[in-house]
Amino acid sequence: MIRSFAMQRSGRKEVKQPVGHIPISFAPEDKERMTNDFMLQLAKEYMEEMGIGLANLIETKS
Repeated sequence: MIRSFAMQRSGRKEVKQPVGHIPISFAPEDKERMTNDFMLQLAKEYMEEMGIGLANLIETKS
């Protein structure tokens, strides 16, 4: 995965930080509706709104 990020960055010198960590937290009472698909859609929408757009995404749930 690290090689993939490095390779993608090599072609885009304007990218200053190719890797970031963005935690998205949810209220405990919303646990039942937080399916994997729902959380992935929220993460994609968040990234798009932040101007990140298409990017490699790793979603984890704890």
